[in-house]
Amino acid sequence: MVMTFCAEFGVILAGGQGSRMGYKDKCLLTVGGTPIIERVIANARPQVNELLLSINRNADKYAYLKLQSFPDYTDEVSGPLLGIVSAMRFIHKRQIINACAANQLLACFAADVPHFPPDLICRLRASMQAENTDLALASFKGELQPLFSLWKLSLLPALEEAIIKGNYGPKMVLSNLKFNVVDFDTDSEANAQTDERLFFNINNEDDYKTAQKLFKES
Repeated sequence: MVMTFCAEFGVILAGGQGSRMGYKDKCLLTVGGTPIIERVIANARPQVNELLLSINRNADKYAYLKLQSFPDYTDEVSGPLLGIVSAMRFIHKRQIINACAANQLLACFAADVPHFPPDLICRLRASMQAENTDLALASFKGELQPLFSLWKLSLLPALEEAIIKGNYGPKMVLSNLKFNVVDFDTDSEANAQTDERLFFNINNEDDYKTAQKLFKES
């Protein structure tokens, strides 16, 4: 069977506390009449074979999405790298990795970014293969987007060790990994109308108000 997806697994990272927005489940908020998380799923699902959800609270609120979900494997630390490692551990625990595990990939998507390229993961995969790296990350307008990234599942032991050493963000482990960066400034799907929305991150109430305007017509 011909592979139509660009990564074996994908995870939406929704495990944050939302402290800058009054501890709300911000990805359940709506923009343009649609919950942010549903926008992320609609864009991410075609890019991966199986889509997972990383959450640490209120699992009942996400049940309607019908995605396999899991919490961080420890609550002693926090940070997005923990969500990525937890996803890898979840996949291993289910024993769904075959003999080609070293070549299987995990795609990561931020839960609070409503719009990103529909060919994001395919382009990351192509660049990873071309440059023979273990990790590819997106960049937009000169800013690294580490939560939009593609990781070889074989990196799990190294990432677990990084967590033990206190490295809780993807940027903190790059110096020890073979990675490359893909610039999406000239994204083929972006035009003058969508450029402001591309990779727009909702961190706080002001961002949310801006997003409501940007996605009003979408």
